[in-house]
Amino acid sequence: GTTGEANKVPYVSFAQVQDVRGTNAGWDLQVRMTDFKATKETVNDTLLGAEISLLSPRIQYEGSTTVNAPVAHTSGLKLIPNASAVSVMTAA
Repeated sequence: GTTGEANKVPYVSFAQVQDVRGTNAGWDLQVRMTDFKATKETVNDTLLGAEISLLSPRIQYEGSTTVNAPVAHTSGLKLIPNASAVSVMTAA
């Protein structure tokens, strides 16, 4: 089969931010997604209803000032094709 917990394939990805401005001005890392498209033109070249869920975020902060540490999104954040960008990590 192709559905159910037994068939889920975990994919580990990460984003790295290095703020060297020295101003502690903060930042907001956002992502957005476009349609899933086939690599060549076919009758059904767009995968309709597809979405990506970002699960179990983890921050590895190596700065010396915890007030500047970034905050991750909540687990289960969904990326929907052609929707607005969403924040995945921010720092004050």
